[in-house]
Amino acid sequence: MILAARRPHDIATIVERCDFWRRSPASVGGAVGHKEWSYFCALGDECQLVTAFSIMDRGSPAGAGRDRIEEARVTLLARSSDGRWAGQVESCARSTVDIQAGRVGARFGTQQLGFSHGAYSVDVSMDDPPVHASLVFRPTTRPALTRSIPLGDAAPMQWFVVPRLEASGEVR
Repeated sequence: MILAARRPHDIATIVERCDFWRRSPASVGGAVGHKEWSYFCALGDECQLVTAFSIMDRGSPAGAGRDRIEEARVTLLARSSDGRWAGQVESCARSTVDIQAGRVGARFGTQQLGFSHGAYSVDVSMDDPPVHASLVFRPTTRPALTRSIPLGDAAPMQWFVVPRLEASGEVR
């Protein structure tokens, strides 16, 4: 389904209404197996950056206590002007994660994702090698939403895609 928007603020409204964390049904006694992520790519002359915020149920349905639900990770990959890639995947302790169902924004340890004033904000870092990115991604085209990509016996996949964002900010 393509969502219609006539003015830039309409795009922000679509994002706020459709792009949010859903959270695992297992946290309230439902099925285990939930996966959810939000990722961003920034392409520039001096560097390229890919970052993903993800939550994923781990373990099996039998005996899946609350500590086995929603492992949170942040992935950061950076490519410098000399063509070398560096990256890191950080697993975050539950006590350092703040994700509210129905909202775009989240905190994964020291990494942050937000949405306000019609734009995403992403603040991510890695230690080895040291990379820090503080970026704003402003949607420039209408998002697309699908709620029914079949995955065999699993629940259907849902996608919300903003195909073009204008990035600004700093990568060090």
